[in-house]
Amino acid sequence: MLFVEPSIPLTVASTNVAASSAAAWASGTSYTTGDIARHHAAGDAYEHEWQASQDHSGQEPSRASDYWIDNGPVNQWRMFDGYNNSATVADDPGGDIVVEVTLSSRLSHVYLLGLRDVAQITIEQIVEGTTVATHTSDLVMMFTPVGWWSHFFGERVYSGFFSLNLYGIYVEQTIRITLTGYPTAKCAQCLVGKGYEIGTTGDRAQPRLRSFSTFEAGTFGYRYVPRINTRGGTYTVYLDTHEIDRVFQLMERKMESLVVLDANNANNSFDAAIGYGKIVDFRPTISYGKSAFEIKLDGLN
Repeated sequence: MLFVEPSIPLTVASTNVAASSAAAWASGTSYTTGDIARHHAAGDAYEHEWQASQDHSGQEPSRASDYWIDNGPVNQWRMFDGYNNSATVADDPGGDIVVEVTLSSRLSHVYLLGLRDVAQITIEQIVEGTTVATHTSDLVMMFTPVGWWSHFFGERVYSGFFSLNLYGIYVEQTIRITLTGYPTAKCAQCLVGKGYEIGTTGDRAQPRLRSFSTFEAGTFGYRYVPRINTRGGTYTVYLDTHEIDRVFQLMERKMESLVVLDANNANNSFDAAIGYGKIVDFRPTISYGKSAFEIKLDGLN
């Protein structure tokens, strides 16, 4: 099991995706309920889209304002926002996404999650203006224009995620990522982080749903208030007992943090899964030669 701590937010040097079709917010401008404006509010890593909740003039968008609703990052930044429920969608005529991120520390792994309609990925590592490594992967897993498979499942089956172990141990470098679309590339998450080996995956993640719906007091007693569920999962991992202290300390530091769990050494390659979410529980079972632990994530990708 590979435990990866992503660097959030990433420093984005360039992107070919337009920010938004909405105009930038302007002080003194009158806005009508439902109007959309883009604005980089204080405390936000990226520019967001804001929707006017009532008619007003001159009110700056912020989450503390009664005049605006935060609709999340603009299109070009959605793949860097740390959340799985939004995605950057290519607006390039060819349906491609091309971005460059700059790294200022030793990071070892790249993860692209929530991919849709991406036929090919190319990742280039650039150090001091020189390309030191290039990796290209074809994500079309099956292409059968005729036959029973295409009849039942469609002609193309795409992988929904991609991971890459970066070459070298460079501190400062630029990563250029090209997602070739078919017909229009979409990406929910671009993550770059530092990885730690924490053991051998015993089995695939056991998925579950966690409900945040509640019963709240109302006029005629309690009423059910539905809220969005979150997906979760539990991994079982085995390791040598003398390693349990190191892993336990790592989990203590990262509890309630967003991490990537990559079951890259699962017993069955089809069970190997990449989980991205918040650590909510860690339970070690210590034995003599070998020990085990369960690690739970909320918001499983």
